[in-house]
Parts: sequence; structure tokens; C-alpha cells
Amino acid sequence: MEVNNKFLRENEYYSKKFSPELYLTETSWPIRFIEKLRIKKIVKLINPESSNRILDLGCGTGDTLIEIRNYFEKKYKNINKINLFGIDASKYMVERARKRTNIENKIIEAVAERLPYESNFFNKIICSEVLEHVEDLEGTLSEISRVLRNGGKYVISYPNEDLINLMKKIMKLFHLKNVFFPGKYQPEMDMSDHWHKRKIKLRVLLQEMTNLKLRVKKIIHLPIIFPVKYILYGTK
Repeated sequence: MEVNNKFLRENEYYSKKFSPELYLTETSWPIRFIEKLRIKKIVKLINPESSNRILDLGCGTGDTLIEIRNYFEKKYKNINKINLFGIDASKYMVERARKRTNIENKIIEAVAERLPYESNFFNKIICSEVLEHVEDLEGTLSEISRVLRNGGKYVISYPNEDLINLMKKIMKLFHLKNVFFPGKYQPEMDMSDHWHKRKIKLRVLLQEMTNLKLRVKKIIHLPIIFPVKYILYGTK
């Protein structure tokens, strides 16, 4: 797949405008709580172990990588026996992730549909809040399957756009936007903004994953009652 320069330019623009780093610091406490819960849940599911090679595909500004390292350090008292890798299509994201994690040469700029790793390279892969942004959903899932070892684990998460859009309409109706977004992070009021290439549909996603031998073991709603996020955990 050839790199689409228009896609990269747009992605760079929105990466700065809607930075995950701002999302975790410049929003109201309920939003920050859910986002931090998502990251902690993902890390617990992926269960970092000694000598693992773990890829954070679409690593953003490095929050999940930081949480993995903290989790591993608490569990094993040693962060030198785990190999963490990150890729992102945004130069800005990569620079911020490198600076925040001190993982220099293993966080690189690349597109999800063309991962620069040999087949069966990783024990575990995280792809969180990414699939709605990529150009080619099937191509991205195919690459995840290719670079994940047989028996390897993966965690994928994506937003529940229908519910989030409903919540944003309520915010707008009752003039609550500044309550939930009081800081520098100012979202679009509809999830079908230009940074989102598609709304992820669970049925379609599961079919694509089945075709690529990515077995789903668990589907988690976050939060349980009114899920704004879905997390899929499984193996190859």
C-alpha cells in the first residue's frame, strides 16, 4: 500500500488539534476517569510479562506505553526485561511519545497498513482508539495478524460513536460543553469529523477478524451500563 500524503497531512493536523495528551489533562474528571480506566484495563488484559515484545499500534503521545512500563515495574521491579515498541502515523505524536517515555529508537513513524516489522514478531499488540482513524481497516487488521505470533494476544478498543454523539447533543442542548471540556481540548460536536474515517460496527469488525484468524475471547463494555468504549481481547 502506498502512503497517502493527503491522509498524512490531515492526520498531522488533527493529531495536534485533538492530542490524546490534552484529552487526559484538559477535560473534566468523568472523561479523564474513563480514559484512564480504559488504559489500565488494556494493560491488565495484555498482562506484560518478562521478555515480551509488545507493540502499541497508534501509540499517540505514549500514555499506554507509560502505563505498561509502570505496571511491569511494580510487578517485576525491573523494566529492562520488556521490549516496548510504538508506531504512529503522526510525526508530532512520535516526538511526544519518545520524549515522554524515553523509548527513542523503538517508537517510529509508520502507517498501520504497512508495519515495518517481520511476520510473527510480537507476543502482544495493542490497537486502542485507532481503527476509526486508519485509511484501510482490513489492511490494518491484516497487518496486526501478520506481525502477531501464533498464540499471541491482542487488545483492540474503539469508541461507541452513537452513544457519544447522543451525549454531545445533550451537552449542546443544555449548554454543558464547557462543563465537560473546560480546558484547551475542544472536540468536534459530532464523531463523524474528518479525523474519523469510519464508524466501527462490531458485526463487521468481528467478521474481518475471523477472516484473519484473530479470535475474540472477550468483549468489554466501558463503563458497563452506558459503554462509550468497547474493548476486544483475544488471541491469534
